[in-house]
Amino acid sequence: DPPLSYAIGGQLESLEVFRGIAPVSVAQESIGGAVDAKSMRGEFTDSNDMQLAGRVIANTQSVNNSYHLESALVASNRQHRVRVAAMTENGDDAEFPDGHIRPTEYDRQRYDFGYGFRTGYHTVQLDYGYNDTGDAGTPALPMDIETIDGDLYGLTYSFDRSEVINSSVTLFGSDLDHTMTNYKLRQAPAASMWRRNTASADNIGLKLKTTLFDTDGATTFGMDGFSAKHNSDIDN
Repeated sequence: DPPLSYAIGGQLESLEVFRGIAPVSVAQESIGGAVDAKSMRGEFTDSNDMQLAGRVIANTQSVNNSYHLESALVASNRQHRVRVAAMTENGDDAEFPDGHIRPTEYDRQRYDFGYGFRTGYHTVQLDYGYNDTGDAGTPALPMDIETIDGDLYGLTYSFDRSEVINSSVTLFGSDLDHTMTNYKLRQAPAASMWRRNTASADNIGLKLKTTLFDTDGATTFGMDGFSAKHNSDIDN
């Protein structure tokens, strides 16, 4: 259940790589570096009038007759910001001069919604994402993806008084279901060796962070907690 598997390239605001030892604010138990991905939320404006901004990304590849299409739209003013985004991608087995690399086909959709409210020094942000992955070949593994269905949640409150104090608390969680098989996409073994792996993950977490500013610089402190429950059943 790697978090970066749910990151959408066109919706990334930043992608920061920490080599070696990572700060505890990024990766509490990392021993080999970390990657911090932040999704685009849009920006509040200085006007009462709603303003629209967005992006559209599309590409296609002939090697596997694939396409990728995604869009994100943000409407915001000084108090409100609303973001809606969607992505779809699909590809066949990749080709090479002597045939196809099987199984490398894939199919995925992703939908996101976010709402932020700001008044004075206070901001509340709510985010929701839904990931729907269908058949996706993984030839380097003994099984291929049949489905990944996932709901991703986030709620953040922040207090920001520039050059004095910045404080935030975030609650986040996810509810994920995942199945893989060794017979649906690739050449199937004998029926007695057919396997399906049905897995699920329920996660919930909390992050508290405060930064105090003074004439000598800034001091940051906080705390975090994370609880994860995983189940995995393999059957014939």
